[in-house]
Amino acid sequence: MKTNLISKKDLDLSKFQLNDLQEDVLEDLELKPILEIMSDKDKFLNQTILKIWFNPLNTAEDIIYRQAAIKDALKHSQEIHDLYQIIVETIKTVRSEFWTLDSGSASYKLHSFARQIDIYLKYIAKIEIFSNVDWQSRNFQNFFGRLKNTFSPQSLSAMHDLIDIIVTNNTYSFPVKLNKNFGSDVSDLDFNKKTNRLSDMMGSMKIRFEKNEIKFVIPERDDDSSNALGHYNNIADLNLATKVVNTKYEFENFFNELKFQMGFLLGNVRLKNALTNIKITYPTIAPMTDIKELKNVVLLLNDSNHAKIVGNDLTGNISLVIISGTNQGGKTTTLRSLGQAQLMMDSGMFVFADSYQAPIYSRILTHFKREEDSELTSGKLDNELYRMSNIVKNITSKSLILMNESFSSTNEHEGSQINAQIVSGLVNSSTTVISVTHQFEFTKLLDLNDDVNPIFLRPERDQNGHRNFKLLKGYPLKTSFGIDIYDRIFGTNNN
Repeated sequence: MKTNLISKKDLDLSKFQLNDLQEDVLEDLELKPILEIMSDKDKFLNQTILKIWFNPLNTAEDIIYRQAAIKDALKHSQEIHDLYQIIVETIKTVRSEFWTLDSGSASYKLHSFARQIDIYLKYIAKIEIFSNVDWQSRNFQNFFGRLKNTFSPQSLSAMHDLIDIIVTNNTYSFPVKLNKNFGSDVSDLDFNKKTNRLSDMMGSMKIRFEKNEIKFVIPERDDDSSNALGHYNNIADLNLATKVVNTKYEFENFFNELKFQMGFLLGNVRLKNALTNIKITYPTIAPMTDIKELKNVVLLLNDSNHAKIVGNDLTGNISLVIISGTNQGGKTTTLRSLGQAQLMMDSGMFVFADSYQAPIYSRILTHFKREEDSELTSGKLDNELYRMSNIVKNITSKSLILMNESFSSTNEHEGSQINAQIVSGLVNSSTTVISVTHQFEFTKLLDLNDDVNPIFLRPERDQNGHRNFKLLKGYPLKTSFGIDIYDRIFGTNNN
């Protein structure tokens, strides 16, 4: 039975490992504090969220479908928490009480796996209780509908009775190998392509116990007869044992998938609960970007005075955005907030903004300046070029690249020339670039380039040199307003 809570398609549940580019994104966008809140530092949830973040959805339909599940989860946060705990407890109970080998007697497999199925069935009944909750999304309504169709009270009762018959059926059995490939055959089965597999298996198992069986007694010390009976009993149990094993793995796959999807929903609940008074919105997908009052999530998590955290806007058919201006103006913070929000949007999540409309990006990549590293075997410029080369090799159509003070490790003229050529090439290959820079020559080169159409942003500054971390549209200024810093430190400004 399919879960389909956060995706209509089958999800890959294999172990996930960040590559070098994804590690850079995690560090550059300061995603770890968000990850810790969502996962509560749980290793499984940590990997689940990372896997979903770095495997973005690629259609508006998929994003809207997942958003519906998250909206429902936020409305029923306690139920999501309780469901996740039941799922974890189910998996833990099955694993703690049983262990098996890939080879052994058919009767052993039959009895051991049947008892595991019985545990799964008991927890299925606990999950079904939550079908009475007022779920609003098709995601949850259809899930509980499928669950009820497959495991109605009558079906559950019949399944429990069948398991009892299997477990209490007295047989003589001795360890013989089922066949030389039995273990690997089971593990390689595809459990998702057949419908109603659980019901079919349970039905076919029942046939074995509806037939009349001949009963006879073996003398107490007749070892040869006992061995022969055990051998033939294993042969008789082989077909039934195979069905039980398949059913057990079907349950195991179902609960693992349910844990993965419910875990991601629980992560969303935790993030929203950590910022209860902050406005969220569910992004809409459109070619033109239109963002209002977007806030940096990490700032919100780290500063309890949310009122002083400034949101920023971005509007237009963007292919290139250049953010310039002096230090401490909120440029890098805004760049990170855009990256955080886009990653969350492409994962089907909500974002912390008044409104958020943007295209879907197939991949988000970052190229931030690095501080001096004693482990570097080459110069900083060589390292910057190497990292950019790696990005270029891995970009896909409709990628988003966030650049922060790129190529500032060399002089202004050389860095500007390198930066302008690379950025122009990226934009002309249908890659969207948002860049924070101090390089005035770089911005002039882009402004003079007819092949690109940059949007320029810079921090707002009043006549007294005060900044409120708000970015406004405006061409870069040649001055860095160093006098503002001097006045702030030495108090020479009397205004």
